[in-house]
Amino acid sequence: MDGLWPGVAKNVFLNFYRNLSTDINKTLYEFIALQLNNDKFKFVLGVPPSPEGLEKGLTVLDTWDLREGIKNLVQPTCFMFGRLDPITPVKTMKAMQPLYPNFKYVLFNRAAHMPFLSHTELFIEKILEFIK
Repeated sequence: MDGLWPGVAKNVFLNFYRNLSTDINKTLYEFIALQLNNDKFKFVLGVPPSPEGLEKGLTVLDTWDLREGIKNLVQPTCFMFGRLDPITPVKTMKAMQPLYPNFKYVLFNRAAHMPFLSHTELFIEKILEFIK
């Protein structure tokens, strides 16, 4: 990215990528542990992703910039953020709101990067509200 958008610094992203290459299980364990409480953490670790899948996903995150393209979306769109998310911080939501005023934004006050796992019931409630 261009450094003008709030989010994880490029060096943090590259360090995460490097750590995945070194010890995928430890890196995923640490990442997920930061995001979830203990009960849900055990559930998530059931089936680890493949190294190839992670590599492709990280490449997408590093190379795709959809900021211009989403301006053309006409279908209802909702972005969900966790207030405690260090990866996609609330600053990102605040930067998006004036640029994309027609979208709906949801902020989970006690969630980090994965509110769909850490706050599943509330997440589903917000999805259902949005699609009504």
